[in-house]
Amino acid sequence: MADPGGLKVLATKCCACGRPLTPAEAYKRLEFGDIECFVCCPMCLDALHAGVVQRRMIPESFSNDRIDVLVEYLPARQIGGDYVHIRDFGDVLHFLVLDVSGHGITSSLVMSRVSTLLDRLLERGDAPADVARRLNTWMREHVGDERLYATMFHAIVDFRHSRLLFLSCGHATQLLWSRRRSDFIRLESQTTPIGLFDDELFGIPDPGEVEIRPGDRLVLFTDGLPDTERPGEAPLGLGGVARMLSEAGGEPTMESARRLIEYVRSLGQEARGDDVLIVFAEIKGMSALSRSGAR
Repeated sequence: MADPGGLKVLATKCCACGRPLTPAEAYKRLEFGDIECFVCCPMCLDALHAGVVQRRMIPESFSNDRIDVLVEYLPARQIGGDYVHIRDFGDVLHFLVLDVSGHGITSSLVMSRVSTLLDRLLERGDAPADVARRLNTWMREHVGDERLYATMFHAIVDFRHSRLLFLSCGHATQLLWSRRRSDFIRLESQTTPIGLFDDELFGIPDPGEVEIRPGDRLVLFTDGLPDTERPGEAPLGLGGVARMLSEAGGEPTMESARRLIEYVRSLGQEARGDDVLIVFAEIKGMSALSRSGAR
């Protein structure tokens, strides 16, 4: 519905929790651009503001002479447990995609603390296996009693040596489009989720390694993406994600990634049911050392 002032009024439910609501029952009226909405209680108002803060913590899309990166986060609620940590160390670029179990405030609080820990571990140069092990120890010590765990995919784009190192801890299968093969390479999980088992059972996972070249595309996401479904239809699935990215048999592009994001967004929160985080990275060039030594 719309009011005479031109605002689009969302007056049928609380914009934080989704509870059916009319303007007369609202705790507070809010405006976001041309959208007017209502919240039902102080807790929902706090959740709404927390969601704004959390979305600002997600890195923005960026571009440089070696890589283009698109980042999009679509939470199932106002706040959630999906996160991507991106750190650039010159010839090495880290992507860590994490998904804390559950939704809402608890998952968000855990992720906020984990992001700080990740920054410290990467800054001191910990190897992927050490990062995973230390995160597992922290999860078991601090939130193990809450039965919370997280899946993680750690991708390292090594421009100097033209390779992708990856470590997946119970995370959904990710995708790497190889221009040389004209096909997707599946990047499978190598160990259990973080925080699910004690360190002895978690062990020391071994990273995988794949050669990369300019024109390759890295597609990272949380499981909310393949689990997305239209009412009455099957979930999108990994195959559906790949098909939508490489429409009509072509290469996945930044434009097709944006169309995929808009498709998921158009289905609304009810169709998603889970947080959705998407990172699409197109590799454009390698370091001077790598190019000079290329065959």
